[in-house]
Amino acid sequence: MKVSRMTAHDLANEICETEGVAYNDIYVMAKALLIRYSKGRTYASEQCVDETTITKQKQSIRRRYINIMKDRLNYDEQDYKEFIWDVVKASWFLDKARMILDKIEVLVDGAIDSKAYDPVTDREQEGKLLRTIITKAYLTGKYSSKVDDAITTLLELPRSTYYKKKKDAVVLFGILMWIYAKRREDEDVESGIIECC
Repeated sequence: MKVSRMTAHDLANEICETEGVAYNDIYVMAKALLIRYSKGRTYASEQCVDETTITKQKQSIRRRYINIMKDRLNYDEQDYKEFIWDVVKASWFLDKARMILDKIEVLVDGAIDSKAYDPVTDREQEGKLLRTIITKAYLTGKYSSKVDDAITTLLELPRSTYYKKKKDAVVLFGILMWIYAKRREDEDVESGIIECC
């Protein structure tokens, strides 16, 4: 007897509900971040900063993300654009993005498979599929609708299925980044590194 497991869509909805954040709010914000990153990531590689500056930058970006998500009505589109650009310029963002993709794959599939997604043998590996979509759409190239078309073909997915999976991938990316930011902020406050907001 096959045990049914939770789909990525159900998981994304459940986590958003638990965190008190709307699925569509996370989608809009995470998508904007990922699109901007795909278009401006080469700038991050030019940044040369010391470890102390990187730590302060991480703390600042985490706090701003938490505040924006908690109090979305008091932040306008320009505030979020400025925040996104600061994230894009951060040389460490790609490492954090990969860490979040690991979490998605583990949450959805139960493990990380380091081999490339194969549309024939990996059909049941939804987490691996979501990781592939985020990586190919936003982290390794410049995002465009042509990129979506190419990924749809590569993954042998109907367009409607691709866009549904992509939305779930973006939401899981955004909500897990939110959870990570809150956890790290709490750790820094408890350690006395930063003061509570």
